[in-house]
Amino acid sequence: HLFQTFLFSFDKMLNALKSCELQAGGFNFENCRRNAVLESNLSDFGYKAPNARKTGTTIAGLLYKDGVVLGADTRATDDMVVATKNCMKIHYIAPKIYCCGAGVAADADVTTQIMSSNVELHMLNTGRPPLVAMVTRQLKQMLFRYQGHVGSSLIIGGVDVTGAHLYSVYPHGSYDKLPFVTMGSGAAAAVSVFEDRFKPNMELEEAKQLVRDAIAAGIFCDLGSGSNVDLCVITEAGVDYLRGYDKPAEKGKKEGQYRYKPGTTAVLTKTVTPLTVDVVDETVEIMDTQ
Repeated sequence: HLFQTFLFSFDKMLNALKSCELQAGGFNFENCRRNAVLESNLSDFGYKAPNARKTGTTIAGLLYKDGVVLGADTRATDDMVVATKNCMKIHYIAPKIYCCGAGVAADADVTTQIMSSNVELHMLNTGRPPLVAMVTRQLKQMLFRYQGHVGSSLIIGGVDVTGAHLYSVYPHGSYDKLPFVTMGSGAAAAVSVFEDRFKPNMELEEAKQLVRDAIAAGIFCDLGSGSNVDLCVITEAGVDYLRGYDKPAEKGKKEGQYRYKPGTTAVLTKTVTPLTVDVVDETVEIMDTQ
């Protein structure tokens, strides 16, 4: 009897310990599974799951003789609505490392803010300036852990002790290291400009003009991109953030009056059809103005 009592108490203690166990590490994707189950059952009740909204952006960057030039448009869209015409898409990471964000604007903002904080802590911990490769590695590992649910496409450019570097990171965590790169819905138009005119060791003004033209190509050829062109020039000496560098899609002014006098256009035919209207019921109500 005593042995059975001991086993019962021991079993209760184990159950209590199991209930007090900490959650395992990592991210929780229960809501994603919940959404999938809900979506599969919506059709039974006559409902339809909402479609993913199209995002629009053109971001680009290239390596030139003395550093990196990053560029971005400034239009932020909500489906087919222009949410803002002057959005900042080039984000600060470290004193000589910046990041262009495409995709979901809120995801790109928060992702770069978290990375900027982590890089600052890393600098304080090590006592050394950060490497562009280190920032890229942390970003791609972070996005990979979220399995694409953080919709950020990023271009990281900067100058460190090893020279100038340019990386692109995709929402699922894959990355590239290239001399020039474009991302966003206007990337196809922008990269065609780079492929036509890019050359190694370009001078600063030529590189700035090339990035400007690539972003302008995205603005004119992609409905999700628009408004102004922002540039960010990063060198060993420092950073030159050129906000509103160019306004290729600025609204023009009317060059004349477009009101015409009645009779300017001749009336060829005229038909009048009388309508018979019978008043069935008519009531007058006094409006309450109190």
